[in-house]
Amino acid sequence: MTRARFAVSVLFVIHGVVVGTFATRLPWISGRLGADLVGLGFGLLLASVGSLAGMRFSSAVNRRFRSGPTTAVLNVMWCASLVIPALITDLVWFGAVMFLYGVATALADIAMNAQGVLIEQKAGRSVMSGLHGLWSLGALAGSGVGVLAAGLDARVHFTLVALPLAITSVAVGRDVLDVRTPAESRSARFALPARAVVPG
Repeated sequence: MTRARFAVSVLFVIHGVVVGTFATRLPWISGRLGADLVGLGFGLLLASVGSLAGMRFSSAVNRRFRSGPTTAVLNVMWCASLVIPALITDLVWFGAVMFLYGVATALADIAMNAQGVLIEQKAGRSVMSGLHGLWSLGALAGSGVGVLAAGLDARVHFTLVALPLAITSVAVGRDVLDVRTPAESRSARFALPARAVVPG
């Protein structure tokens, strides 16, 4: 359990670092695209749409594959998605890439949060607040490094950040717990929210 909690904690930090790193280089990306605020907003909107799509299919991914290796693989995909937007010079392609960026965000995020819930169940106490605190520290660290790297080409910056994070994701992924989905829940595809969570 100690190793599993450490592994999940590292994954939360990594997820936060990627977000913080990307946010600090948006001006560089905008300049490379020659995009105004409307064009940049278009790409960020598609990232949100991609995130919603990723949430829709995340349960199917976690049901079909072993959650331990899947969590590590999704985190590697998330790290890789950091680099691609900096390589794009066309606004339309940027929108498509940001959609995939959003999908990767959601898949990695839901997988690591599922691990956090499992740790809570096995430990018998709350750990999610601490894990999300580590995410915030990761985002702060990523943005801090991004400020220091402002004079560096973002393609180089993103690669230098993403590569060690991806390697670390694989290394700690071996200690992530394996979640087994109960057979009775495998048929669930979509469910409406309970009435209690719908605003009156």
